[in-house]
Amino acid sequence: MSQLSLSKKLVYGMGALSMNLCDLVFLQWLYVRYAPADAPSLVSPRLIGTFILLSRVAEAVIGPIIGHWSDGCRSRAGRRLPFIRRALLPWGLTIFLLWNPPFPAGHWANNVYLFAAMLAYLFLYNLVVTPYLSLLPEVTSDLKERVDLATIQATFIMISAMTFALMGTVLQKGGWVVMSGVVVVITIAAMLPVATVIRERPRPQSQTEERIPFFRGLRLTLRNRAFLFMVISTSFYWFGLDIIMKLLPLWVKSYLGRGEDTVTMLLLPFLAMNILFFFVINVLSKRFGKYALLLATFLATGGSFLLMPCVGYMPFASPIIQTGIVMGVIGMAVAGFMMLPFALLSDVVDYDERLTGRRREAIYFGFQGTFQKVTLGISSFTFGQLAYMPGGSTVSVGGLRLVAALAGVASLIGFFVFLPYPLRERGGKLVVQGRE
Repeated sequence: MSQLSLSKKLVYGMGALSMNLCDLVFLQWLYVRYAPADAPSLVSPRLIGTFILLSRVAEAVIGPIIGHWSDGCRSRAGRRLPFIRRALLPWGLTIFLLWNPPFPAGHWANNVYLFAAMLAYLFLYNLVVTPYLSLLPEVTSDLKERVDLATIQATFIMISAMTFALMGTVLQKGGWVVMSGVVVVITIAAMLPVATVIRERPRPQSQTEERIPFFRGLRLTLRNRAFLFMVISTSFYWFGLDIIMKLLPLWVKSYLGRGEDTVTMLLLPFLAMNILFFFVINVLSKRFGKYALLLATFLATGGSFLLMPCVGYMPFASPIIQTGIVMGVIGMAVAGFMMLPFALLSDVVDYDERLTGRRREAIYFGFQGTFQKVTLGISSFTFGQLAYMPGGSTVSVGGLRLVAALAGVASLIGFFVFLPYPLRERGGKLVVQGRE
């Protein structure tokens, strides 16, 4: 029986558009903004990678703190909504500032500006997104309905990806000010209904009397085997996906010799296959379970990433057509990752409640961010070191092929890490493998 109306599910799902769009733009266009392939760099590519690594480490530290803070919040509006409501507009401001540095190319102050803007953006991103994601396990306790809710969320992630695909064209027509302004408006508009329409269910008094100290909460979280297997494996996945997203604009300019609008064109097959297959994933996950489908996602994604270094060597068509085909295959493979991890993490939170007797959604989503953000920092640093020629800001096509190969290997490592994950679904109930 449904525990949430369709309209409320749609409102909650809209927040994923806000969460995903600005993050996709950050992942793919930051190097292009500050170290373009066809213009003088505002900041050294290797320094960009270092800044991203440092800011991601800082974000990794702050994520669990925000999660713990949210779990223990005693506001009359609930534990999650006060954070979203207060941080949403400042978050939008930092998005705009990140893409519009006030100093000309080569000015030393760009280094300070970029690092400060990244720190502010990532801090406010977590203040909004960690509480937003933490609402999912509270919305419904039905395991199959969580998959439906994750599918709606994935639908809006797909809409954000389609919107993101247009950003190359928007950038070419209007420049960085227009593109960043569009991203800010969409980000705020998509999250605002969550902040104003969703109402948190009051929690039983017994679950809100005593707060778990922060470090004790961290220890309890790290003792959850299911969480560790899931978060470490998905971190390897994020390493690869982040590299592929960063690679595409530079691949288009340096190897294919095309403009930003070609990035939009090459994302279309990615999006088309993604749309098709995440509905397929929804059906298959209900039949075979989320565990089996995420394993298949790791394998398929690893294989598809490894196709990118082969572009130009395949015995058919031109490199641009080969790139489009590979992006379509990647879109098909990535579909499962758009919806399954959030639903799985909700199961992990339920398992934690059995172990601790507490509902601690936000610290799990925050701690997931810790692993993920450190991984994204490492992938950004790795990309900056390998994708450019030694000692300069010129993109290396050979370096792009190398980092694409690393992306594929990382996803395959994630497959093996996830194999021991212990939670399964039987008869609509969550069970631990090997136990009844």
